[in-house]
Amino acid sequence: MEQPKFVDAEPQEIAAAVTVQSQVAGGRTIVLQTYIPRDAPIADYHATLDKLVRSIDRQDDKARLETLELELVKHKETLGQIDTDYKRISIEAEAKWQQQNRKGPAKLQPGEAAQKANVEQNIKRYRQEIAKIEADIEKCKASIARSD
Repeated sequence: MEQPKFVDAEPQEIAAAVTVQSQVAGGRTIVLQTYIPRDAPIADYHATLDKLVRSIDRQDDKARLETLELELVKHKETLGQIDTDYKRISIEAEAKWQQQNRKGPAKLQPGEAAQKANVEQNIKRYRQEIAKIEADIEKCKASIARSD
């Protein structure tokens, strides 16, 4: 069996090997390897490492984007359900008020008021989470689009 041939880019130099390994979204691992001339300025080492890390960050953002988009859909669906529940509380309270032949505008009973307050908190929380997910999606898209 013939061995593969390896060609050194610059065989006259002694090089330092650089390996960067990272876990990215989706449980995947990325390993990047390169070399830097041993006597290169420290700035070259930093620039090379920065380039490798940016590459890994971009791949991580690509993997995260799909997860974030699915999460956004689920959060929007849940918010829609919570919003429906919120409206239902008022409708049911008013129907119960009229069924009991009470006079004047309908008032929520303490249990209904507590339930409505809880649902309002959930609506607020989900709107905040949706805004955060949308911001994260935009950051991922910007990172993926960057070509530096």
